[in-house]
Amino acid sequence: MKKVLFVDEQELFCEGFLTVFKFQKNFEVIDIASNWLETLTKTEDLMPDVVIMDLYIPHVNWVQTIRSIKEKFPYIILIVLTIHKSYMREVIQAGANAYITKDIPVVDILAIIETVSKKSHLTYPFHFDHISSTSDQDDAENYLLTKREIEILTLVSKGFQNKEIATDLSIEIPTVNNHLYNIYKKLKCSNRTEAVFTAVNRGIIHINS
Repeated sequence: MKKVLFVDEQELFCEGFLTVFKFQKNFEVIDIASNWLETLTKTEDLMPDVVIMDLYIPHVNWVQTIRSIKEKFPYIILIVLTIHKSYMREVIQAGANAYITKDIPVVDILAIIETVSKKSHLTYPFHFDHISSTSDQDDAENYLLTKREIEILTLVSKGFQNKEIATDLSIEIPTVNNHLYNIYKKLKCSNRTEAVFTAVNRGIIHINS
């Protein structure tokens, strides 16, 4: 079970997110921090596996906070969960492993957190500009994905729905459904978001700016 330090000054959001985490078998929120000093201190004292932080914690230089954590504890997975899109480049360059907006479904947020690795540099939604995702480099052959499955998964990563995928590839919708079923089975995933992030982390597909 991964230990999580949650950082956010919004008490209501914290309470809601913690309620969701109570039902997760793979994560345990060990503490909450509400400012930069608490974040650094509790990271050092508690040694969490994952730090999830809001972008606008009350700190004049939150980028430096991220950089400090990653330089001292490079094995910690640091995820920025925010409503803001303006500073994605700086956050990723400072060492954050993922940059996620708060306005996506909680199930997607949890799926992303599940698949982010310490070598990831991921953003969600994917249409954010100027950042390319890098990931662990495992060959696609290790997961036995076919060329067609990789094509479909790439289109899924671009936001295509099944009907659009069928049209783009000139195949039937049931065929798309079958391919997705096989992709989920091979990658041991249960939904589209989790499949895409697993594929990116493993180097099966690449999301370019």
